[in-house]
Amino acid sequence: MSCVAFATCLTLPAAAQEDPWFAEDKALHFSVSAAIAGGGYALAVPVTEERWQRALFGGSLAIAAGAGKEAYDATGAGTPSYKDFTWDVIGAATGVGLALLIDWAFTSQPERPPLPAQRETALQRSPPAHLPASSAPHEAAWSPTADTARDAAERAARLWLVAE
Repeated sequence: MSCVAFATCLTLPAAAQEDPWFAEDKALHFSVSAAIAGGGYALAVPVTEERWQRALFGGSLAIAAGAGKEAYDATGAGTPSYKDFTWDVIGAATGVGLALLIDWAFTSQPERPPLPAQRETALQRSPPAHLPASSAPHEAAWSPTADTARDAAERAARLWLVAE
């Protein structure tokens, strides 16, 4: 259907001369497309997890509305114009861009788990100040991976008894 609108636009050179790039109807095409794109992005938030999916939905909705309007104009209800559709696309891109900026500004991303190399570095830390590296000659040095609550309690009890 939108192909009919574009074909009609190309075959109307007289109408193209009367259709300037900057006019009140172009501002309406731009602003309505931007609003539809931003609204479509907002509607997609509860049902999608990724920003690109929201942007795709909002932009597609606005471009489909613009193409539908030009196809409707091609049926004789108005004057189809590729300039109108160009402003629809620009408005859709602007609306999606603003929605993305607002989304990035007001929502926080979940903290990502550390990379394997960062995890290894975190495990190579020194023992807590109240635990020596080895509490007895037969005990292994303190290790955060083996230091469970039970092990820590047993080690603390032995240290307390040795200290007396």
